[in-house]
Amino acid sequence: MGYDYAFAASSRFEPYARLAYAALATDAFVERGAGVFNLAATADTTNSLQSTLGFRLVQPLGLPGGVPLTARLEAGWQHEYLDADASLGAAFLADSTISFDILSNGPRDQALAAAGLSFAFSRNLDGYFEYRGSWGDGYSNSTASAQLRLRF
Repeated sequence: MGYDYAFAASSRFEPYARLAYAALATDAFVERGAGVFNLAATADTTNSLQSTLGFRLVQPLGLPGGVPLTARLEAGWQHEYLDADASLGAAFLADSTISFDILSNGPRDQALAAAGLSFAFSRNLDGYFEYRGSWGDGYSNSTASAQLRLRF
């Protein structure tokens, strides 16, 4: 849920709030093909309920020659209410007394940020560059992406 506030010659400011729920159920499974290293994994269910509060800034710019260019900035805060820690239990098939858990300890709170530029050279040629990152207690994730699209 968000709302665009227009200001200063086509610039936009959009505060937003988001609530998302996801459930991931993993069936038990048995590996094959690794000989004595085959594993049997237990079934598990992970539930996630996240809220996100943030804002976006969008500023149209222009390149020489009238090429439209749009700058975007985004910042937010995300909170996990349910399972910040997920696990997968496994044991070796050759000796089921050797078992272990694989743990994923995610942060309860994360800072989110994004920055990007989009452009349109013509009706049929456009694209973008974008960086997205998230940071929490002992956690960081960054992605950079680019797209060039040619329509014909």
